[in-house]
Amino acid sequence: MRSSIKLILLLILLVSCSESENYTVKNIFGIRYVHNLAPENAGETEPQLSLRLIRKFGGTGVARENYNFTNIRDIARDSNGNIYILDRSSQRIRKYDANGEYRDTIWKKGQFPGNMKQPKYLEFDRHDNLFVWDAEVNNLHVFEAEGLFLATINLNNPPTIQGFHILSTGDILLNSWDLTIPQLLPGEHLKFDNDLSQKIKIYDVKGEKRVEFLSSVDFGSPIANMNGNNIYTAVDEDDNIYVSFFMQNRVEKYRANGKQVFVADRFLDYWAYSTVVAADEGGSQRIILDTGTFVSESLGLDNKGRIWVSTYLSQGETVVSYSQHRDILSAIPGNLVFHVFGNDGVWLDIVESPLRFNRVRFFGDRVYFIDQTKLTLYEYQIVEKN
Repeated sequence: MRSSIKLILLLILLVSCSESENYTVKNIFGIRYVHNLAPENAGETEPQLSLRLIRKFGGTGVARENYNFTNIRDIARDSNGNIYILDRSSQRIRKYDANGEYRDTIWKKGQFPGNMKQPKYLEFDRHDNLFVWDAEVNNLHVFEAEGLFLATINLNNPPTIQGFHILSTGDILLNSWDLTIPQLLPGEHLKFDNDLSQKIKIYDVKGEKRVEFLSSVDFGSPIANMNGNNIYTAVDEDDNIYVSFFMQNRVEKYRANGKQVFVADRFLDYWAYSTVVAADEGGSQRIILDTGTFVSESLGLDNKGRIWVSTYLSQGETVVSYSQHRDILSAIPGNLVFHVFGNDGVWLDIVESPLRFNRVRFFGDRVYFIDQTKLTLYEYQIVEKN
């Protein structure tokens, strides 16, 4: 009898629940599951957050040479507010000060290191060293903020990546998947022997993998898993890792050792896969992967630690085409907005996106939108309602 009572008390401690008008929370085995029904400011006449245009870089027909871009692939910002723009087609990295004035070209094609072929992503560490991901050889090249080349880090043949971050420890976080296209003879069909679900992998500065984690969903095939578990990541000052999913209604938080802190979903006007436990009315529990349910396209953290997840309001017509190697999903979904969450997983606000973008980066209270079609980088400031 006493053992049964102890078991019941233990379960009560391990599984606890709380409710609010706009969300419910279940704590199960130390993980916080947040089911958001509406933003905290639902019913307010205006959102509490908005975006204000500060300046733009580039554009079609720009005469000034150092503001003329061919393919803006990524940007980064150092601790002094200097902005670094990677122009992938012309293969150069330009530096601009906090006022948007051009200062220097810190790397260009043919300049040391000469083996950098396809620069794709930029990130700074906490010492203002600039890390550049070379997509052709899957290496990292490290520069000082002024452009002095420091080192090349070989990550021992890492997988294909969607992005990376430098942790406070100097470790390197990749959101990646193991994708190798085999050589096919005529008439052969493409087959994958491994699961292509995206994972978070952390390497040390010597290129050795330290940890790998992420809860993924099995959608029935490697290609479906690659699409369905496609992720976006962000890292805060304490090396907590935040994740959103391209085709799932999930926002998650992890420690750098892989321990999960919370899982959150939110109410959507369409069905998308969600992992929230025992979600009730309004929850999103159904899988519609074959029709290309697009949920999120980016993730970023602002200076208050809030999580900004770009989110589609509705789904548009989806076209699925097939090639020799993989299926390609394309669609024109509904309007894109930012769903803003607290670092506890509670949905705080909805902020309209001022434009369609190819990539977005968050640095402090600034948001940078890359529009590759217009060859333009837009800088916005996060404004809070008084």
